[in-house]
Amino acid sequence: MKLISTQNFKKYYYYYYIFPLVMNELCHI
Repeated sequence: MKLISTQNFKKYYYYYYIFPLVMNELCHI
């Protein structure tokens, strides 16, 4: 149960943190 939660957390972390960062970089250029 905890492992699935961790996987889910990582997924959302990358989706909501890395993705907007990349989009911001693309918009900046």
